[in-house]
Amino acid sequence: MVAAAAHDECPYCGTAIAKAKVAEVTARIRGEEQRRIAVAETQAREKFETQLKEAHEKIAQATADRATFDLKLKQAVEAATASAKKLADEENAKKLADELTRAREVLKLDYDKQLVKQAGDAAKEKDDLSKKVAELQRKLDAKGTRDDGGDVDVYEELRAAFVDKGDRVVRMAEDAGGATIIHEVMYKGVPCARILIDGKLRRNFQASYATNLHDEMVSTNAEYALLATVAFPKDHHDLCEQGGVLLVHPARVVALVTILRRSLVKMHQAKLSTTERENKKATLYKFVTSEACRKKLAEPGRLAEALLKLDVDELAAHERMWEKRGELEKKIQAVMTDVIDDIDAIVDGIDE
Repeated sequence: MVAAAAHDECPYCGTAIAKAKVAEVTARIRGEEQRRIAVAETQAREKFETQLKEAHEKIAQATADRATFDLKLKQAVEAATASAKKLADEENAKKLADELTRAREVLKLDYDKQLVKQAGDAAKEKDDLSKKVAELQRKLDAKGTRDDGGDVDVYEELRAAFVDKGDRVVRMAEDAGGATIIHEVMYKGVPCARILIDGKLRRNFQASYATNLHDEMVSTNAEYALLATVAFPKDHHDLCEQGGVLLVHPARVVALVTILRRSLVKMHQAKLSTTERENKKATLYKFVTSEACRKKLAEPGRLAEALLKLDVDELAAHERMWEKRGELEKKIQAVMTDVIDDIDAIVDGIDE
């Protein structure tokens, strides 16, 4: 029993060996295992480190490759974008050039129409102005003649003034002697008075002219007789009474007939007797041949002369306005030319 306890089995082969030997063998085995484990760990570590390094290298390469790819992709996208933008810019530039060309054509067409219209309006207004100038010149040239009664057509002036009022103005033959015009004053379509007028515009005066006209007034039952003349008895002018006949300057005939006609209509309305009418007639003669009445009858002529002068002044102002208008139209044309030149410059710049 003592001998058996002094021995033990070998850990490798199972052979019985001394216990002291078993401890030695076990220690050696443990040391070898530890060395093998250490070698295995070292090999495993080196292998892992190698694989880790390779993995890092692959990751770095992959990162570099991705960066290269991203750069190439970015460059490709930028190139494609630039190409598309260039194409779009070219199309937009062409479209803009076309629009500018159309705008220029429309602008020029509209400008040409305006010029044509302005030229037409200017021509018409200038023609009207020329006619007005001619008319004013005729009036100015005739002023001196009219002052002496040479261009006054008494018959036409009476018709212009009174026919629209319903009166009858009849021309008589001048070679018959006496009245050359019979003026019938009408009231509500019925004759109410008659005025005889000798409108031959004599430049000398003879008492027989008034006498003959007065006799005709009496024989025809006319209310008044007027002798249009530029020659008057001594110390008289424009308007006076001679033998029951009113001598009147041709330019004052219409004004005088206006006064007489009004009095005749009012006497007709009042239904005055013959005596009353004669008294009114005498009073009216006294009034119309007075200095105050002559001045009033001359006043329309003075005002007409002032009106004519106003027309002349207006014409001068109009001519000045036309001159200024012409300058403004030239400036407008210059501005429009500049605009068209600017558009041409833009279009030409795009084409280049």
